[in-house]
Amino acid sequence: MNLMLDTRRATEDEAPSPILRIPRTTHEAELARLTRQYAPFAGSPRNALNLLVGLRTGSTITLQQDDGREFSFTPPATPFGWSHIQRILNLARSGLASFDIDRPKPIHIAIALMGGTLLFSNASVELPGIVRLHRAGVPWTRIAHTFVRAANTSAPTKLQMRAVAAVDIP
Repeated sequence: MNLMLDTRRATEDEAPSPILRIPRTTHEAELARLTRQYAPFAGSPRNALNLLVGLRTGSTITLQQDDGREFSFTPPATPFGWSHIQRILNLARSGLASFDIDRPKPIHIAIALMGGTLLFSNASVELPGIVRLHRAGVPWTRIAHTFVRAANTSAPTKLQMRAVAAVDIP
């Protein structure tokens, strides 16, 4: 059970005491749990929440970059269930880590999910996108192998390179 502390001010007649608020629905509890889980990957709790809601509803995902600018992309309109969202984000996180991108920028996340080109100092890697592959009916293991193949065909020094990404989303 996920409990949240509500620190509303007490009125003059009430003794001040914290009130525990229990999420009203399973959806709220799962959203709160997954937001905490994916905040480090997404760069912030706000970005994680936007990723989760966008994938859950099929709406535009807006992620805030370190410099405050926003970056947006839209997944296929069909919404995903929580287990598929977790699988998608876990594949994106581990796939980007295979390119030594442990703290991805919004553009890296968009490329991992939707497809595009990761540019490194002396190499580029084309990724088809986890969401696009899944929507096309590709099995999860084959989607995971896509990142492995891409990482193995990139320049041998990929782990020493810092990633700079450019996106080419059709």
